[in-house]
Amino acid sequence: MKALTNTWLKTAEADYDTASYLFEGARYPHAIYFLCQAIEKLLKAAQVEFTDLTPKKIHRLENLAHDSTLEFSDDQYDILTDLSKIYSKIRYPDIAQVSYNTKDKVNSLFESGKELRQWILGKLQNR
Repeated sequence: MKALTNTWLKTAEADYDTASYLFEGARYPHAIYFLCQAIEKLLKAAQVEFTDLTPKKIHRLENLAHDSTLEFSDDQYDILTDLSKIYSKIRYPDIAQVSYNTKDKVNSLFESGKELRQWILGKLQNR
């Protein structure tokens, strides 16, 4: 694995650990934000590893997924698109504290993000 890929993976893992900690502490908007950060960095790791290109400084997960050259299913791509929309909105307290403030509101989203994370990691580890 390339050195730059490993750098992205380490920062992705730190963000995922933070997301999990915040989720367990019922800081749901922040947990979703850091989960999106982790997925973003995994997608950038994949791009580095599989294309030799430097990732763009963007945050749209579906665009990063495309640039990674990984073959996502339609369902996975839909989840990435949904996460990406939330990733933008969750920065605003009036939205975050109403729409993403309980476990019931974010649990399925968090679980879907965790599954995507595992899938991307699997692709990187099985290279």
